[in-house]
Amino acid sequence: MKVTAQINDEALFKMFKMQEANARNAAPVMKSIKQDMDTRREIGARLQQDPEGKPWKPLSPVTLNKRRTRKISPTSSTRILEDIGILRASFASKSDHNSAQIGTNVKYAPTQQFGAKKGQYGRTKNGRPIPWGDIPARPMIGITAKQRAGYLRRINKWILKGEK
Repeated sequence: MKVTAQINDEALFKMFKMQEANARNAAPVMKSIKQDMDTRREIGARLQQDPEGKPWKPLSPVTLNKRRTRKISPTSSTRILEDIGILRASFASKSDHNSAQIGTNVKYAPTQQFGAKKGQYGRTKNGRPIPWGDIPARPMIGITAKQRAGYLRRINKWILKGEK
């Protein structure tokens, strides 16, 4: 025995079409997620903490001393990851119809994000290790489980209702 049901509900059909259109172009909600990620990264940098809210490891006494005594930049900061401001200023975010991204093209950013062991990148011509000491991970970007859940709620709300 075969049972077939056919629903001819114009309102339901319109709702499904709207949801399909929203799913195909989530640019408005992706833009709001991009802005949130950028704001959270900036707040983390200001508070010197990772995305989970854990404080970054402090600068070593050797690093602090190098910053104070060198002549390259007399305005050099003693704040973590803010020596002369290149890294902090380099972050960019973007979004499109189905994604939101944040990142930087500064080549030493991965070392700051994930850390590095003394000598991990080899040696200089003079035989000194690169880096010259261990660099602790100081995550600048990332999405927490709570953020992920919030972003999924936003996306679902967009798809189902067209609301950011």
